[in-house]
Amino acid sequence: DLIKTKMPNELSQILSRCLECDDIHLQNIDNEQQLSLTTRRLSNHGYLLFAIQDITEIEEAMNRQRVAGRVFEASQDGLIVLNHKGVITMVNPAVTKLVGLEIDQLVGQSFIQTIRWRKLQEMMPSIIESIENYGVWQGEVIEQNHLGLLVPMFARVNRIVKCEDN
Repeated sequence: DLIKTKMPNELSQILSRCLECDDIHLQNIDNEQQLSLTTRRLSNHGYLLFAIQDITEIEEAMNRQRVAGRVFEASQDGLIVLNHKGVITMVNPAVTKLVGLEIDQLVGQSFIQTIRWRKLQEMMPSIIESIENYGVWQGEVIEQNHLGLLVPMFARVNRIVKCEDN
């Protein structure tokens, strides 16, 4: 009676039968909490040790990540994520159309060495300065992709800082 879930029979069967389980997801009656239940039998005493964890915030964060991932993949804008060393860590499908290279030809490579855009490379010192001072740079460039096509672009570069690393 302490924990009122949408499926009370499931919880009472686990407890009455002393069943062991790992990370059973439960929702309380009013949908405000999501819980994770893990149980273990204490062999010498015939008791059941159980741990219940409120995973509401974790589940909400994971859902936001799934949505952000779908937005990233479906965006018509080319999105490239670089690490602090300028190595490409992620690209979305729109990038492959813009630059004429496949995802596996881009990820793990240096941005400057892989995407050899003259205008962007000429602007790199001012881009880096703007990012260091303001955390952002944006501008318009026209570059030739690997297929020889001229691609007009509005480019925006944002610095994303992890809180724990700064």
